[in-house]
Amino acid sequence: MPIEPAAPRMIDIAATPGFSAWLAATGGSLVFTSYRSGEVFVLGTGNDGRLTAGTCGLPRPMGLGAGARGFWVASNHQLWRFENFLPAGTRHQGHDAVLVPVTTLTTGEVDIHDIASGDAPDPRPWFVATRMNCLARTAPGHSFEAVWTPPFIDSLAVGDRCHLNGLAMAAGQPFAVTAFAATNDREGWRNGPATNGLVMAVPSGRV
Repeated sequence: MPIEPAAPRMIDIAATPGFSAWLAATGGSLVFTSYRSGEVFVLGTGNDGRLTAGTCGLPRPMGLGAGARGFWVASNHQLWRFENFLPAGTRHQGHDAVLVPVTTLTTGEVDIHDIASGDAPDPRPWFVATRMNCLARTAPGHSFEAVWTPPFIDSLAVGDRCHLNGLAMAAGQPFAVTAFAATNDREGWRNGPATNGLVMAVPSGRV
């Protein structure tokens, strides 16, 4: 029996009045992920100022990190680097960017949330490995290199203990991270109220 190819999936995108005009005025675009549908979305505007959208399918995409010429995005077990292939000042079919995946790094299933591009002389990305309760970077010959853990985490082991998730950078270095709870128990962050949360300085761990 022949196998029929899957029909293209149609996606309806609606915006509130004035959104496309605001986006056009910024001169930028919006990129976001949906791990439930398995897609990365890019919203922009065309020459006529109308909203445009593009999608790329990835397995369970989550964290994003912007850079000068593109962005990093985390999938189920990999980091992907998308870069703009258009020279500065040029356009293609009304757009000033053509984003192409150029690098894929395998990290394993560490549940990556926030990502930040590294600065020279070390361009490796920083990322929050939520399942490993650490701030990490890619490393040759390894899935990742654990760089920092909260002071209340006693070991590097699989198991989301505090739901480390957010990352803020300053002068090219990690400045602060967010987590749901200061707990060292596996899945312990789920036991508190939904309004829990904390911000920690890096590297001191001060809350």
